[in-house]
This record gives sequence, structure tokens and C-alpha cells, in this order.
Amino acid sequence: ENRSLYPLDLGRLWHYNPPRFISNLSFVFNIYLAGLTTWSFHILNLLIHILTSFIAFKLTQAILHTPAVKDRVPSSQKDLFALVVALLFATHPVQTQAVTYIVQRAASLATLFYLAALWMYLKTRLGDPRHYRLALCFTAAAMFTKEIGFTLPFAILLSELFFFPPSAEDPLGKKLIRWIPFAACLLIIPLLVLMNSFLLVRVGGSMNILPSLAGNISRWDYFLTQFRVERTYLRLLFFPVNQCLDYDYRISSGWGDPDTWAAFSLLSSIFILSLAFFKKNRLLTFSVLWFFLTLSVESSLIPFPDLIFEHRLYLPMFGFALFLTSLLWMVSRSVKIFTALSLAIVVLFSSMAYARNEVWK
Repeated sequence: ENRSLYPLDLGRLWHYNPPRFISNLSFVFNIYLAGLTTWSFHILNLLIHILTSFIAFKLTQAILHTPAVKDRVPSSQKDLFALVVALLFATHPVQTQAVTYIVQRAASLATLFYLAALWMYLKTRLGDPRHYRLALCFTAAAMFTKEIGFTLPFAILLSELFFFPPSAEDPLGKKLIRWIPFAACLLIIPLLVLMNSFLLVRVGGSMNILPSLAGNISRWDYFLTQFRVERTYLRLLFFPVNQCLDYDYRISSGWGDPDTWAAFSLLSSIFILSLAFFKKNRLLTFSVLWFFLTLSVESSLIPFPDLIFEHRLYLPMFGFALFLTSLLWMVSRSVKIFTALSLAIVVLFSSMAYARNEVWK
């Protein structure tokens, strides 16, 4: 019934929801391909997921060739390491929320552009400057797909500082100058959100993230609740059981809530412990910071209608896959043990994802 999507009118589509323009354009493609029958939507969602998993593989390869971590994994095993990261990303049962739930394509498509931008940036830094403009294009595309793209410039800066240590030939100042075009992209989403709010005030609408989206929930209560939400996300990453489409989640009752303090203490401990691993294993530290960074848009002071949603883990999942693979590599005594452990986890995740899709069905 959404006449902003079809028949196709790019002007009307743009005015409908500027921050999700590319996502909505992809839905228009499906409608013109096969109407409102769901098979074409599911096929495209699955293709996006497969392509994003492939980019996760290529991005991991690029990370493993950067100066700071190139010696952590032998050259002959880098492809295997990257393959495990991609398979964990592809098969984790939590990913079903962003793939099988059709409209959450916004999360998977934005993640595709997000990881592609970082991959192109690393390829630029590894000696092929032709990819710099592609990195900028993918950055802009992510921001016109979903608001989670806002953190992408910070992810690029984080990868620069983690994987390319400052040197006499490449001092910190030069790094920041290289980052300026990506920093300028930070203006895109705030401007789109302001435009969206202006359009909604003029013509009416159902989506506006400037005021509180979550009804009577204050920004502060939403922020405090997110400590417990992120703890739940961590549990879902490591133990993906009792998944739910629509959580009945209790709002935190201020700093006096013991459970909120417990969650805050756990997250703070993980954050501090990850920093302690920086010199010993930068991949572990980077993975943990990736988790917090990529959740920051939807788990901060901006209240959303749903306190918790599993598709919000789609982008952080790359950090988890990198973390788990790095951990398995660190504890395994041989490539055979690493391969066996990885294969066992991938098979387990695959079977759980299959079972979860039966629920969706």
C-alpha cells in the first residue's frame, strides 16, 4: 500500500525517506521484477548476504597483509583464516534476522557497502591508490542505505591507526589528511535526517528519529537499558539460543538498577581487557572495538521504538567472526586443530540457522 515505492518516481522515492533511499530503491527493483510475491525479495536478500560474506573474506585477507599484523598468520594460512571469518559471518543463526526478515535488507545492504568501503581503503593503503575513490563511493552508498553507515569513517580511522602504525614516512598528520574526505562524509546522515524530519513535518509520515522514537522512553533510560541490551547481544553471539523477533525487554530504572550496573561492569571490563591485548594481539582489540563502534548508532542516546533487535548485530558480526577466529587461532596448537574447531562451529551455526529459518517459515 506504499505508493511512495511504486509506480517508480525517483523524486517521490527520495522524499519518502532520504536516509534509506538505496534500500527503498532495491525494494522497487523487486516490485518491478515480480510484484509483491516474496520469492524475488528473498533471493536478492540471500545474494546480498552471500556477497557481503565474500567481502568479509576479502577484507580479512587485506587486514592480514597490513604491516601491524602481517606476521600473525603465516602467508600459506591467511586464506584459511579469512575463509573461517567469512563462514562464521555467513552461517551464524543471528544473521537470519537481517536476511530472512525481508525489510531488514537495509542492515545487510548497508553492511555490504560498509565492509566494501573498508576493503577498498585497505587496498589503497597496501599500495593501490586507484581504490581510494571507490572507498569514498562505498562510504557514501552506506550512508544512503541505513544510518549505521555514520560510524564508517571512524572504522576507517580505527583500521588506519591499528594496522598502519605511524612512521617517519607516514606520520599521524599525514594519516589525518588522508582521512579528511571520509570525515566530511560524516555530514551526510545528519543532513539527511534533518531533511527527513522536515519532509515528515510537511507531508506527514511514520519515521522520524530526531525526537524520541520510543514513545515515553527518555534518552537517558534508553541509554542505560542499552548496557543490558549489549550484554544480551554478546550472549546471542556466543550462545545463539532463545532467539526472538520481538523481545519484551524491561527498561532500566536508572543507575540504581543492580542489573544495569552488572551489565555496565561487564562491558567496561571487556573494553579495558581488549585494550590490554593491544600489543599482544591487535586483531582481538580491533574486533572488540568494532563491536562497540558499530552498535553505537542504535545503542546510544537516540531512542528507537525497539530496545533490542537481532538484525542490529549484522554489522557487528564481522567483528565477532574476526574475534572468534583470532581466538581459535591463538589457542590451536596446529592448523589441523584450528581447522577442525572452526569446521565444528560452522556446522553447528549452520544447523542452528537452518532451524531458525524453520521458525521464520
